[in-house]
Amino acid sequence: WYAAQQLMAFLSAAMGEYGDAAAFWRSASDLKERFNRDWWDEEQGAIVLALDAGKQQVRAVTSNAGHCITCGIISDEHLPRVVGRMFSPDMFSGWGIRTLASTHRAYNPLSYHLGTVWAVEQATIAFGLRRFGFDTRALELAHALFDLAEQYPGYRIPECIGGFPRGEAGGPCAYPRANTPQLWNASAFPLLIHTVLGFQPVAPIATLFVDPVLPTWLPEIIVRDLRLGEAKATLRFWRDEEGASHVEVLHRQGTLRVVRQPPPESLTAGVFDRLGALFDSVRR
Repeated sequence: WYAAQQLMAFLSAAMGEYGDAAAFWRSASDLKERFNRDWWDEEQGAIVLALDAGKQQVRAVTSNAGHCITCGIISDEHLPRVVGRMFSPDMFSGWGIRTLASTHRAYNPLSYHLGTVWAVEQATIAFGLRRFGFDTRALELAHALFDLAEQYPGYRIPECIGGFPRGEAGGPCAYPRANTPQLWNASAFPLLIHTVLGFQPVAPIATLFVDPVLPTWLPEIIVRDLRLGEAKATLRFWRDEEGASHVEVLHRQGTLRVVRQPPPESLTAGVFDRLGALFDSVRR
C-alpha cells in the first residue's frame, strides 16, 4: 500500500494532477511514520510480524520484513539493523531467509510458513537490498539461490525447501508435496540478474541506468535483445582482475543510452561515487 501510494504520486504528477500527487505522497509519508512507530522492535532490531487485537506487537521475526525492506517503508535509521537481523543464523539458513526465525517456539523447518525457505521471496529481498545499497548482502542471497538451483534437475527449485541449516542435512530438504516445478521460482532469476546488474530503466528518456556488481562466481553476463521503449540492445557486463565491474554495448538498434549510476535510494553511494559513475559512462 505504501509503494502503491508512492507510485500513484509519480503517475499523478506525470499526468499534471499535482494536487492528487501531493495527497498520495503525504499519505505514503504518514503511513511510513506510523509504521516505524508501531511495528519497530527496538530490542530485537526488527520489524515485528503483526499487531494483535489490542494493537500490541506480535514479536515474531519473519521473512515478511524483507518485503518491507524492498518496498521502502522502513526508515533509513532502522534499515541496517533490520538487514543484519535477516542474516542472523536463526533467519538465514545458507540457502535463503526462513519464513520464521528458528529461535521462535513455533518454528518448524518443514512447516509451510513457519520455517521453510521460499526461493521466489529471496529474489524480492535481494532486489530491496541492492535498492538501498546493501550490495554484499544482496550478492550473498543471490549466490545462495544459484547454489540452490544447482541441486535440482534443470535448475528447477521446488516450491519451497526446509529451513534446515545448510550442511546439516547434506543438502536442501524440500517441503513434502511441494510443487515442482514452480513457475514463480523461475521468475526469481531474471529479477536476480536485474539486481546484480543494477538495472534502472527510464523509457521516456531512452536511458538505461546500470550499476553492475559482478561477484567472482559470476564474472560475466551477456543480456541479449534487451528492449527499452522502441529500442533494443545486447549488453555485456564483466568483472576485471581487480574486482571492478564494467559494461559495453555489443549491439544497439534505436536510441538507447546506457549510463552508470547507483540506485537513487542507496544509503552507501556518496556524491563521489555518483560522479565517478557518470564520468565512467562518458569516458566509455
